[in-house]
Amino acid sequence: MEPKKYRRCCGIDVHKKSVTVCILPAEGKRDEEMRKRNFRTFTRDLKQLRTRLKNCKVTEIAMESTGQYWRPLWNLFEGHFEQLILVNPPHTKGLAGRKTDPKDAQWIAGLLETGRLKGSWVPPRDIRELRDLTRQRVHLVEDINRIKNRISQLCETGNIKSSVTTDLLGVSGRRMLQAIVEGKHDPGWMADYADSRLRRKKKELELALDGSFTPRQRWLLDKELHHLEWLERQIEQMEQEIERQVAAYAEPIRRVMTIPGIL
Repeated sequence: MEPKKYRRCCGIDVHKKSVTVCILPAEGKRDEEMRKRNFRTFTRDLKQLRTRLKNCKVTEIAMESTGQYWRPLWNLFEGHFEQLILVNPPHTKGLAGRKTDPKDAQWIAGLLETGRLKGSWVPPRDIRELRDLTRQRVHLVEDINRIKNRISQLCETGNIKSSVTTDLLGVSGRRMLQAIVEGKHDPGWMADYADSRLRRKKKELELALDGSFTPRQRWLLDKELHHLEWLERQIEQMEQEIERQVAAYAEPIRRVMTIPGIL
């Protein structure tokens, strides 16, 4: 006959450089000693913590963390315990009896044992990594917007008026900016870089391109344009990788797209 399995709860207070762990006595064995210990957050130390918890026959774990400090623990503990939940500090602070001293881990473990904790939803690891990609793409887009703003401000400083064209960094706009970088000064000649639609406003373009760029400003503009092109290549590669990873979810995505209001 297999030995009876007892429920045993553990609370973990997660910080950047250390985690505080409290293992409660197993239910039905209240004569056992409560165990507390601090661990560093290096991978080796977290693996030692995982082994210790398994040796103590811990069945359920609740961890409290701000920011992303919970992720290394979750990645190492996922699939090794019956229940693993993540709680936000505002939730536990709203429960009566919240402490603000080293007893935090014990408090979390007690809340877990009495069923008072509401865990955050944590998606599977492959979805978490896909979300990392999409978030990184957002950061790259934000970087591109900042560079475009700097280029626009630089043009204003050099008295190049971008208001004539709706897209300063479109195909025509980039040709004209590159001409400025190369030190070409003839506004009429630079206006010839515009597409057929913009050429209808050639006189306005000539006035807009009659600036006063200095060699240092041209050097700055050249660097910003190269940085912009590099970021655009990064986004293109990022989108290719996202499409590759999303391919495994083609059918669920197709079904979601059939819901009215979802593009």
